[in-house]
Amino acid sequence: MKRYIKCSVETPKAGIFWIIDNQIVSVYDEVNTSYNPLEQDDLLHKEIWNMLKHNYKCNNKVVPYDFYPRGRVMIYPVRNSSGEFQYYDCLIYGDSCILNNSDLRDTIIDEFRLYLKSCEVSFEGKFSVDGTHYTCHNCR
Repeated sequence: MKRYIKCSVETPKAGIFWIIDNQIVSVYDEVNTSYNPLEQDDLLHKEIWNMLKHNYKCNNKVVPYDFYPRGRVMIYPVRNSSGEFQYYDCLIYGDSCILNNSDLRDTIIDEFRLYLKSCEVSFEGKFSVDGTHYTCHNCR
């Protein structure tokens, strides 16, 4: 399931994702220089998974939203003191089994178009105070 909003391919995407059988499953919003992450749709893994779960069973059984490794890409347009756009600050949060795998990191960068010169990317493993927000069944 992907949502498409007309926008330039020269802009990154913000959203959520799962890694299932080494493939990325993502739901995202297009971003532009006037994008405000505080006004974005609340893309919640738990809610979106309810629409996807029958397509991604394990051993022919429906699994919970936190079964597969998952993460989120958050993007903040950065402006100078004059209000002119400078670059996108791109934060990738995710399960440690994703963030410790360079191939999966590259997959996320490609999927969300974070390879653009206007993007400064950082990977954050700990989204919650104790770092357990993004933890799949294998990492628990």
